[in-house]
Amino acid sequence: HIGPAPATTSADGGGGEEESRSVAVTKALIYGCINAVVCAPVMISFASIIFRHPTFHRDAATYARLVKLVLFSSAVHQTVFVTTSSLVFAVGQVQDAGLIFLSSMANQVVEALEKRQAPYDEVIATALVALASSTTLLGLALV
Repeated sequence: HIGPAPATTSADGGGGEEESRSVAVTKALIYGCINAVVCAPVMISFASIIFRHPTFHRDAATYARLVKLVLFSSAVHQTVFVTTSSLVFAVGQVQDAGLIFLSSMANQVVEALEKRQAPYDEVIATALVALASSTTLLGLALV
């Protein structure tokens, strides 16, 4: 339970509520750090699954940006889930079920554009727009 701890009384008779609030904030920060330590490697592995096509690995700087994009996307997802959830213990971890579909779509976009000899930047941009659009449309359909 991350919510406020029960009020305690201090020896001087005051400040108990303030102390319990600081304990609750400390616990929340510790849980957040543990969640970040556990989730960051998982999100990096998700990026490696989504962007497994060799084209994404052609430029190390571009691949690093793609990994950062997945980390940022995960952070946004978790923040929205935690702030809008009615569950006080909500974590909001991104699920792995859709990864195979995202990976397949990214691969298909890359292969189709490489057949047309599209520039590298265009291939990366088109793949990202396709993934973002399909994810957005799925989210809207589920709401």
